[in-house]
Amino acid sequence: MLQRFHALGQREKALVLALGVVVAVLLLSLLIVQPLLSFEKRAKADYSRSLQIAAIAEKLKPASANAPVDDRSLRSAVTESAAQRSLVIVRINATEDGELELALNGVPFRTFYAWLETLRVEHSIVVQEAFVTTGDTDGSLDVRLTLMREA
Repeated sequence: MLQRFHALGQREKALVLALGVVVAVLLLSLLIVQPLLSFEKRAKADYSRSLQIAAIAEKLKPASANAPVDDRSLRSAVTESAAQRSLVIVRINATEDGELELALNGVPFRTFYAWLETLRVEHSIVVQEAFVTTGDTDGSLDVRLTLMREA
């Protein structure tokens, strides 16, 4: 192939080299530059759409959703009710959504389920999520749960 190139005349060599440069620029443009430019345009369009959606979602949010969540009444109802049933809460954390995450260990299962029913009936507090395993002793449970006010 190189012998063929050397066999060409001066003018033909210049034309072949110029054609090679044109092909290289064309490939660079089509395979690298154009995809990057179209990606940038799509990214800007997606970003502006997401800003519009966020603005609409903010308008649709109720006014109470912007106020800070006061979990004291929920927390006090849960802790007082647990104390009445002699349940020891190992860990209690409030979430940003106004829910309470609890951990209880070695809880008698009848007492635990009766306590949940009391929370639901008397305080309108329901279980959002629960992870229950058997405890170390017979008839006891280790529990992680998330409680929330019933809507």
